[in-house]
Amino acid sequence: MIKRTAKNIAAIFVVVALLAIPLLPRALAQRNATERSVAGSTSQLPLLTSLARSAQATAASLTAILNLPPAQPQVMFPPGQFRVLIAYADSTAEPTMIRNQILAEPRVTVVDLFDADFGTPTLGELVNYNIVFAFSNTAWNDAVAMGNVLADCQDAGGVVVVGTSAWDNRGGWLLQGRWMTGGYTPYNSTNLTNFSNNTANITDASHRLMEGVSSLSAFFRNGVTLTGEASSVAMWTDGPPAVAYKPNNGHFAVGLNANLSNLNQFSGQWGKVIVNAGRWLLGCGPPYDFNMDSKPDYVLYNASTRGTAVWYMNNSVFLGGAFGPTLPAGWNLIDVADFNGDGKPDYALFNPSTRQTAIWHLSGVTLIEGVFGPTLPSGWELVAVGDFNGDCQPDYVLYNASTRQTAVWYMDNNVFVGSAYGPTLPAGWSLAGVADFNGDGITDYLLFNASTRQTAIWYLSGVAFVSGAFGPTIASGYQLTGAADFMGIGSPDYVLYNSSTRQTAIWYLNNNILIGSAFGPTLPPAWSLIAP
Repeated sequence: MIKRTAKNIAAIFVVVALLAIPLLPRALAQRNATERSVAGSTSQLPLLTSLARSAQATAASLTAILNLPPAQPQVMFPPGQFRVLIAYADSTAEPTMIRNQILAEPRVTVVDLFDADFGTPTLGELVNYNIVFAFSNTAWNDAVAMGNVLADCQDAGGVVVVGTSAWDNRGGWLLQGRWMTGGYTPYNSTNLTNFSNNTANITDASHRLMEGVSSLSAFFRNGVTLTGEASSVAMWTDGPPAVAYKPNNGHFAVGLNANLSNLNQFSGQWGKVIVNAGRWLLGCGPPYDFNMDSKPDYVLYNASTRGTAVWYMNNSVFLGGAFGPTLPAGWNLIDVADFNGDGKPDYALFNPSTRQTAIWHLSGVTLIEGVFGPTLPSGWELVAVGDFNGDCQPDYVLYNASTRQTAVWYMDNNVFVGSAYGPTLPAGWSLAGVADFNGDGITDYLLFNASTRQTAIWYLSGVAFVSGAFGPTIASGYQLTGAADFMGIGSPDYVLYNSSTRQTAIWYLNNNILIGSAFGPTLPPAWSLIAP
């Protein structure tokens, strides 16, 4: 009953330079990827602070890695990639138009169809997808069972988007069950219809649901109203909400008040809104996860041999390690992120002499290929990578030490597609990393003052500074190397490194507030922590 459509992603971008016109890529890098085990020593150590609890990092060989338990189900969803199921009640035809819109979105790999006019999908079927879009044009096979399984899917962490006529209570197309009665739906059911062509006003263009959306139109709509705690981001000009969302039990539901069936009485970027729900609620995956367990890992570098290594981590505990590729002379490893959309982290390299950048595409720790990225203008250096425009593609963060100015270069894999200036840093402060600290789905700056040892978080909207807050002061002898969510609660944590003792530590944060800490593994001689 499920019909699958796979997609090869292709895009053409016009390069517009704000800071400089970068050089386009040519082939880079020889393959350099023999896997070897790398071991580290760890020990149980005293508390870092009164809030801290120590953790003994357990050393393990590469052989032990191969004996780890089987991968968890979430591994089937590579970070930043979207598998979509359209569960539609329509006895007339398949919803080809909206499916094609969804397929056209970057990083959508599969769009399957389930005809809910003839049956109801099970939770076991829904969890094979990270976005489920459900709508009705004719009667559901079982409206109660359909509402129940959508609620179960949302409770399990899936993104559920529902469309008209699910709130029309004049017939069997009305959705029922727990999704309608248990506080999930953003709209109240109604017998009112708004059957006329209308174009929505986008009332909150800054919301992640509306990222890149400029037009939404439809004919078949309903006179719905918002339920309690629901918020709209687009409104029809004749009154009802067009796009809304509602929190429930730590998850969000999205409602589209438009009939997106094979009647094709709609236009605009509805498919983008559906995929934006996944970008917003699922994010782009942990950027430092090399073994696909949804947990960030350490990336190490040996300045003498120019070798790299990955230490697989479970929170603060070392599980095992493997050697990564060796860098060529003159090149530095700046950061790690998935540039080519295969769900696997890649190396971002910078040559300060030539100002050339490069991306090394990896599979685990194995180098697959290298490609040049843009060349930076004089005075600028590459300091971090992160997604600043909500497309789940990492962008370059640049810094000018003379002016203290930052800038973001928007990237499509290794291709420069545009740029914008970011905020200027105050004297004495450096950019230690980027991550979303306040949970709004937008990447923020993490700052560190080496003299005072003070940290700060600058909350951004795109590249615009919104506000700032001080974070905890770093203990003497430690440097702040970056941030990643080691506890797995959706909030980035600080990663600290002491170059004298080679000790690492993780400070657990809730936004900018320190809530605990633990020692991580001690690095072997000659190795330093590069990321996070």
